[in-house]
Amino acid sequence: MTTVTATDETTKTRKTSLFGWLMRGALMLVLVACAALFVAHITWKYSGSNKWELVIDRNGVKVYSLKTPGDVLKKFKMVRRVHTSMRQIVDVMSDTSLQHCTDWNPSCVAAQIIEPWQKDAKSVHSLNYYRLNLPSPFSPRDLVFREDISQDPQSKVLTVHLVTVPDRFPDNNCCVHVTHIDNEWRWTPVGNGQVELVLTDELDPRLPYFMTNARAEQLYKLISHVPTLLSIQRKQYDYSKLFDFIQEPTN
Repeated sequence: MTTVTATDETTKTRKTSLFGWLMRGALMLVLVACAALFVAHITWKYSGSNKWELVIDRNGVKVYSLKTPGDVLKKFKMVRRVHTSMRQIVDVMSDTSLQHCTDWNPSCVAAQIIEPWQKDAKSVHSLNYYRLNLPSPFSPRDLVFREDISQDPQSKVLTVHLVTVPDRFPDNNCCVHVTHIDNEWRWTPVGNGQVELVLTDELDPRLPYFMTNARAEQLYKLISHVPTLLSIQRKQYDYSKLFDFIQEPTN
């Protein structure tokens, strides 16, 4: 028969008391951490100057970010000049093939034309589906966006506008739907065969916002490669009648 001494009982009581103290301490740390994260989130959400601020300026490329109070995601703007023509820009940016998507974004793994290029009174537009693979543990992203290409007949400024169309996703469970992209590629002739590109980028890939807000270097690399990307042509169709309104600057 085992005899339980007073010393054993005291030791057991002390261990139980220590365990309880550690658990209460751990719970307190979790609560403090959660409170700190909440305060940090609120502070970040309502911060911002609502003005474009320069974050990268090198090799002829400038990257700006803008934080609006009340929003958690930053907007970005990239500026650079490139020697090209309006025709070349249209030929490349109207390419909706998978290879073209991969050239501009190596994570692109699928491309599908939902509505082919067609002309209306203001622009030529198409509707396209793309799928992007993300590193583990994130699921692939898919997106459907309308691309509009237009040109001001007086200034010859060429605008390529990309905006998501959330109600046109195909029926599949493969991916997380990206429902908010609003990008504008504005190409302004500045003389001597030079065109100034201003790309404004507004994106919510449904990732933690601190990851989405850390895209400045990624966007810098993209814009740095624009001259090379504009030199790649893989036209599968003749769109000359659709884009017959495109004019080159006179100087």
